[in-house]
Amino acid sequence: MDIKLVQEIFLSKKETAGALQIKMILENDYSAVMNHKKIRRLMAKYNLETKIRKANPGTSNLS
Repeated sequence: MDIKLVQEIFLSKKETAGALQIKMILENDYSAVMNHKKIRRLMAKYNLETKIRKANPGTSNLS
């Protein structure tokens, strides 16, 4: 049951939500309490890897 909720949130956020963001969504929208370490373990076990935004080096404001 826990992994189904985590997967549902993860996929609805287009695989960009990390464990802490999933924890906040679970608490606020689903009224479910789950430790962030448990969420990280579930994500690792089921190979749910968060897409990390890549840096854009052409838009820095260095003078």
